[in-house]
Amino acid sequence: TIVQEQQGHPEWGVYAQRLLDPGTGLWRNPRGGGHDDKAHPPIHPTKFSTGESGWSQDHRKLYELVVRHFLACVSKPAVGAETTVEIGIAGELFSACGRVILEKNYLDVYHYESWGGSLIPTYTIGQQFIPSTFILDSGVTRPPPLLSEADLLSCMDKEGIGTDATMHDHIKKLLDRFYATKDANTRFTPTNLGEALVMGYDDMG
Repeated sequence: TIVQEQQGHPEWGVYAQRLLDPGTGLWRNPRGGGHDDKAHPPIHPTKFSTGESGWSQDHRKLYELVVRHFLACVSKPAVGAETTVEIGIAGELFSACGRVILEKNYLDVYHYESWGGSLIPTYTIGQQFIPSTFILDSGVTRPPPLLSEADLLSCMDKEGIGTDATMHDHIKKLLDRFYATKDANTRFTPTNLGEALVMGYDDMG
């Protein structure tokens, strides 16, 4: 019923029509998620809208994400082929990977993911060839970038800290208590107080 309502949308309505057409074989019953904290039902569009009735740009983007994510959840997975090539040169092992998408399926509507990869020539096992160039680049290691809010939420979810309903409260406390600051790019920087707190916990074992 939800998909039927979305058939009239100018952007993803055609995809919704393809989903409901048995001839396409695109429909798939949604899988159960791997994490359910019982805080709310799965997020889904509750009402059809074209977003033209005085909505802000942010409202339209959020609605689009919810609808596209829902349509992707009831679509068949994408199908691809991946080739990994390992090459031995003078005792050193090198590898290259190439990927091609055979069936886009849900990727046609869920354009937030990029699933393609670089194309590589076709090789056979044991094939030999003479490289045309050897290039040795010098470089230095760099520290990882500061955590974004999305990174922090992923880490918290992985470690089982909080629920969907409380994670943002935890992050707000970090900022309110000045354990960290958040810049314009929504990346967190620990303060001296925050670092001292962590070092204190470490010293206590």
